[in-house]
Amino acid sequence: ELEHDMRQSESQTARIFSRLSASLQSEGLRAPSLNGPELDRLSNTVSIRLPGLDADAILASLQTVELSTGSACQSAVTTPSHVLMALGLTERAASESFRISVGRFTSEADVETAVDELTAAACRVHRLSEKKVVEDGA
Repeated sequence: ELEHDMRQSESQTARIFSRLSASLQSEGLRAPSLNGPELDRLSNTVSIRLPGLDADAILASLQTVELSTGSACQSAVTTPSHVLMALGLTERAASESFRISVGRFTSEADVETAVDELTAAACRVHRLSEKKVVEDGA
């Protein structure tokens, strides 16, 4: 049963990344990137970077989906993830990254909700950052 759960989690995290990538690109945003190795990772967790978008702003913009910008043991820390820094990410790249975890009871509807909400949040943050650039440059 554990092996089945691990395969299911791997499939869900892969679908989230794939669907999020397609969804963001259809909105004219840059494709996300995967932090860390594609293989040899936890089956239920994926770390994703959205280049040019602040992860904390995206998380604050979410309605019902819960994500994290750091590891579970460092949830109260506001500095960039030491794990992402050890993987060679810059502070900026780490600040554009968040972690998604799925579990045994994560449904296909949950995956769709996560992708839809993340796409909407990324679009809001992108629009706000463009507006700030225009206002700062004016």
